[in-house]
Amino acid sequence: MLKNKEIRDNVLLISMAIITIAFLVYLFSPFQGEEKEPPIKDNISTQQTGQPSQNSPRIIEVPREDNNPDQFSLFSKELERELVDIYLTILSSPTPFETYSPEKLKSILENHQGQLFSKYIKFSFIDLGQIVNFDLPPEFNGETRFNIYLALFLIKIKEELIIPHFKEFTQAEFESRIPLTTYSLLDNQLEKDYHVIPFLFYFKLLLDRIDLFPTHDITVYFHEKANAVIDLTYNKHLNKIKELLSFSTEGNRFKIYWKEADGIGPDDTKAFSNINLTTFHFLKQCYLVFPDGDNPGNNQWIDDLCSADSGDIELVELQIQKEDPGRALKISRIYYNPLNSQFVVVLNESKSIEDNIFINRLWVKKLREFQKNYRVIDFSDSSKQDESFRNILKNFGNYLKKNWAD
Repeated sequence: MLKNKEIRDNVLLISMAIITIAFLVYLFSPFQGEEKEPPIKDNISTQQTGQPSQNSPRIIEVPREDNNPDQFSLFSKELERELVDIYLTILSSPTPFETYSPEKLKSILENHQGQLFSKYIKFSFIDLGQIVNFDLPPEFNGETRFNIYLALFLIKIKEELIIPHFKEFTQAEFESRIPLTTYSLLDNQLEKDYHVIPFLFYFKLLLDRIDLFPTHDITVYFHEKANAVIDLTYNKHLNKIKELLSFSTEGNRFKIYWKEADGIGPDDTKAFSNINLTTFHFLKQCYLVFPDGDNPGNNQWIDDLCSADSGDIELVELQIQKEDPGRALKISRIYYNPLNSQFVVVLNESKSIEDNIFINRLWVKKLREFQKNYRVIDFSDSSKQDESFRNILKNFGNYLKKNWAD
């Protein structure tokens, strides 16, 4: 019995030792007391369904990785680089705003701001001005917000075929669809050349539809929007556009002389002096428009010329020049359309926009299109006033008689 008791004591001692060791292992284990985190799947499910508990406020957040300042910086730099590339493409293209591709802009916006992009790409071109009210992350400064607008602006020009679409608008519709209020995001200041892209675009559209020789200011609405913006850029595109579209008038006194050949008797000549004519200035051109609707007396030289011969008018010489010798203005070209009684006498042609390739290219294109529908008499080179020139003058004289027949 004594031996059995000894065995039982040893077993009991060993059991207690095992229990003690197990307790100590449990007590000092590094996993002791660790709480389980909610499954990630549950969190994602809640965000995707958009159905948080009734006790939780509904909060829409930008994905956590986008809150990293480095991500915002990378996005802003990539976007700006692409905008600069497109800007340079526009400047160098013979058909501005028609040859660039918006695909990389889409990719940048989708990769960095997928949720925002999917929302704002739904805006139409005309509604893009609402970007000033866009709910964007606070990390986006005014320039980044403007660049997002500019990217959407360039994307929508392509997607909605804005250039041909705008040609169908009436003048009132066109004027109401120039949303240049977005420059408030830049404090109405242009500091980088590519910021001027919207102005370049509207200048192109405007030049496509305006009259080259108007008798009243047809760009008031454009200046009302553009004058609020200060151009601090290197190339000063906006300032040059403002200057080019500047319209003004002044009264000047002119003298007019014409000679009409007579095959039998002496040539008919007549000189008119001290004629107060309105001189128009637009697109850096100085010109007169006849007939003068405001002062019919200023058309007397035309009436007398048409009465000089009962048959064809053999106009062999025409001079129109300013009375003041200190400011020499004289006839350089005449533009007329045989189907229109109104004609233009250009005194000073635009030659000072050649320092801006973009503006000059659009201007030359517009002038060439205009000349397709008009006949041109060039008085600028006296050495070319040969027999061919006299035939051109004769045709002009008969054009005047035809339109003054009544």
